[in-house]
Amino acid sequence: MRSQIVRVDYMHKNGHTVFMCAAARKSIRYDDIGRIDAPQICALPGVLDNISREGCKVHYPFPVVIDLDSDYEIRVMPSHISGEMHKTAFTLLCHPRWVKEDRGATEIGFSILRSPDSVYLSEYVAGLSDAADEQRVENQIVGSVCQVV
Repeated sequence: MRSQIVRVDYMHKNGHTVFMCAAARKSIRYDDIGRIDAPQICALPGVLDNISREGCKVHYPFPVVIDLDSDYEIRVMPSHISGEMHKTAFTLLCHPRWVKEDRGATEIGFSILRSPDSVYLSEYVAGLSDAADEQRVENQIVGSVCQVV
């Protein structure tokens, strides 16, 4: 059996979830904020914390009950922070992988089973990836012009 090296990109991960399951993830999660509507979970909206094509993390600022054996349909509405790149809401069919309650708030890690709006999900994650690449220092240095006086 051959061992496999897993590379973790800590720059694009949230601090408290880096060691939770980062090595098991297939792709980088991108931090962004958005509104989450999931009536099966709660009548009030939740908040998107990060997302990739395979999963996302959501939090509610209050306790919610999650059945780890059930699948949930969630609707993601990207905020204005995402800019012009993506303003269309999209639906995801997700399965909860973990739940963490801390000081009255609930965090939920979801794996995405499928998305009826997979085109919008792909465009959204690609836009977040491009924005993250533009923010990297190496890309800013290479593209900058220096003038010596």
